[in-house]
Formats: sequence, structure tokens, C-alpha cells
Amino acid sequence: MKQYVKEKNACYVNFENRCSLIAGSVSMIHDLIPLRSAGESMHFLPRARARLWYEHWKAKLLFCENVFWKKRKERCIVTVSEYSRQCIIRRFGIAEEKIVVIGNGWEHMMQIEETDERRDGRIRCGEYFLFIGNVNAHKNIDWIFQTAGNMPGELFVAAGKVRDDYAGVKMCIPDNVIWLGQITDGYMKFLLRGAKALLFPSLEEGFGIPPLEALALGTPVIASDIPVLREIYGDTVHYIDPYEPSDDLNAVLLEKLTKEPAGVLEKYTWERAAGQWETLLGKIMQEE
Repeated sequence: MKQYVKEKNACYVNFENRCSLIAGSVSMIHDLIPLRSAGESMHFLPRARARLWYEHWKAKLLFCENVFWKKRKERCIVTVSEYSRQCIIRRFGIAEEKIVVIGNGWEHMMQIEETDERRDGRIRCGEYFLFIGNVNAHKNIDWIFQTAGNMPGELFVAAGKVRDDYAGVKMCIPDNVIWLGQITDGYMKFLLRGAKALLFPSLEEGFGIPPLEALALGTPVIASDIPVLREIYGDTVHYIDPYEPSDDLNAVLLEKLTKEPAGVLEKYTWERAAGQWETLLGKIMQEE
């Protein structure tokens, strides 16, 4: 690849967190979540903890190495929010002018064919709270379990991939939580549209796409009161303290009216992001 880019006098664009090893390229740093502490993972089985720590520190060192390469050799770094941009600047001392913010979008949800897979007869439209996300420490699944324990009369549906080492999660699930595991995009859309609200109690995000998908489908969102979600969603979602489980999510939905999401849905689209990418790459090509 490096030789091909050189022969064509081209600008290589890399959409992964990993570095391209091609000087003068454009690449992304989606977030700094790989640098979070592995100790936050509460549900790993004891025999897996040593492997967890090894994998975490190996990934952490590789991530830092990638970022330092990007800082020294790559022409431009793209990230998905101003919050992520400021975190990258503070953590790695990268010049502000080298980092560009281009957000995410929601239109892909409109292309997904909605399907009801009837996984559990208790799941009925408008009668459950929904969590969607992989079971990683920053997704804060404990908040879901603890809140469900505080609200035994409500139904909670959780969907997301669980790696085998996280088998301890299944020991912590309250009776009023339906754990679906990994699901199809069509069933995810069905569940999103029928939920009382999407629950998004993350401790850290680079952007946070699921609330955008929920808003696009007309579903209310209850999200962590953290800077990046405030930046992206403003007053269009309901906020909770991700460190304090709730005992009445219905009250959260009623205590404050949210703004219509039209402004957010207009600001963050894949079409707009594509236009920003086109502008950025056009500017780079003119400079050569």
C-alpha cells in the first residue's frame, strides 16, 4: 500500500484508530476509550483476569504508539466530537490545527428493514426500557442492572455481544431484565422503535451513535450527563448521573420536556459528514 500511494502521489485516508505507517496520510482517532482502566471490568471470571490485564496493557501501549506516530507523521487527524478533540490535545499534546472534527450520522437506520423476531413474549411495544451495547466497562451495564433492581415492576431489555470471559454478567442479571445477546439490525430497529426509552448510561464515549438512532426513530433517550453527550445532544435527551442508579425512570421522562431533535438530526448526518470529508481532502490536494 505504501508503495502504491507513493507511485500515485496520493493521500492515504485511514478510518481506523490504528496508524497507517504512511507519512502524510489522513487518519482517525475515534476516542480515547482504549486508555481506560481495565480494572473497571467487574464481571470477568477470575481465571480470565490475568489475560484481561495482559490484553489491556498490550492494546494500551499499541494505541499510544499509534497516536504518537499520527502526531509526528500524519498530515491530519479526524475525530468525531469536540470533546474527543480536546481530550486528544490534552493527552498527547497534538497541535489544535492538526485535528479536525467530523461527526457521525443516522440515515443508515432508514435503510434497515425492521423485523420482529419474537424472542420473548414479554417484550411488548411501549412496555420496556432498552439498552443496546457491547458489555464493555465504559458502557456501564451495572447501572442498568442496579436500576432494574430498584424498579422490579418495570421490564428492561438488553442487547449486545458478550465475550466468553464476561460470563459473570449472567450471574448479576435481575429477573426483570431480558438479556438477548447479539441481535440483528432489523430486530434492533424494532426494539428501538417500541421502547419507552433508550438507556445510554455510558461513562465515556467519543460520540455515542445509539441515541442518534433512537431520536431518528422517535424514541426518547435517557443518557449519561457527561460532556460529550451534552455537546452532541443538548436538550433533546433526558440526563441521569451514570454513577447513581435511578429508582424511577418514568419520572425522569416526565420531569423535564426535551427539545425536538430536528436540529440534532440535521446537524449530524452522513451526508453532511461526507461533505466535510470532501472539503478536507479537497483542501489537502490543493496544498500539494
